[in-house]
Amino acid sequence: MEPDVLPVFYFNDLLLANIGDTIGLNLFEPRYQLMCNRMASDPRFLFMPNYEDYRCAPGHVGFVVRLTGLWHQAHGGSYGVQGYAEQLVAVSCAWEEPDTNGLHYAQYWKLDDKKVPLHHGEAQAFVNGLLRSGWTADRQHVRRFCSGQSQVLCGCNWPDRAWVLAFLADDGKRQLRNGWTAGLPELVQPRFSGDAFLEKAVHCFAPLPNGTPLREVMEQLRSNVANDADAMLSLQQRAYSHRGQMDCSMADPLHMTKACPAQS
Repeated sequence: MEPDVLPVFYFNDLLLANIGDTIGLNLFEPRYQLMCNRMASDPRFLFMPNYEDYRCAPGHVGFVVRLTGLWHQAHGGSYGVQGYAEQLVAVSCAWEEPDTNGLHYAQYWKLDDKKVPLHHGEAQAFVNGLLRSGWTADRQHVRRFCSGQSQVLCGCNWPDRAWVLAFLADDGKRQLRNGWTAGLPELVQPRFSGDAFLEKAVHCFAPLPNGTPLREVMEQLRSNVANDADAMLSLQQRAYSHRGQMDCSMADPLHMTKACPAQS
């Protein structure tokens, strides 16, 4: 498993609020019992506050918890867990692993714990300011905003705070500053000016590079298989050995457009 990928434990309460806070759990759900078994090789998990659907989304914020104790309870088959909040992190992607009774994994990146989160009132004013300043909201995820090549994720899975995660290109800092200042009239006593907001509350990252289009990747795969004589010969020999005669679907696993010889 990659070092930045961990199993996720969801909870609808702030058992942890700051780096160094300790936690004690009694885990009895099958998915979390499996998580405990796996933590024998990597004694960490993601603690993720969630008050809606018990699923991670990009931009959600939680803690990496490092274990200080793990034991199997003598009665009932549950596990006792003790640990502490080691890192504040944000989710980049998450998924449910098959055949695990719903155990989720997430990839994450570390946040600067010196940056302060926004109160929810500030976060709402900021979002309104972004929209008034020309940023657009992702139709499928209202906590993601775009302006040109710049993007903002708002980590709003906590009940009392939100984080601003910004991937900025070109004049993205100016655009983000404008978004904050446009929302200031909604706040009675703003904590930050535009520059202070960028310095103290925004996690700034370089813009994400555009990946190779999926269609291009698939075409490259098709080309490589079609042009690799050894690979094609191996596939053909395997087809003959298993069926005694060539099966066109196996000899041409990607179903290239070519005529199949008629069978007599």
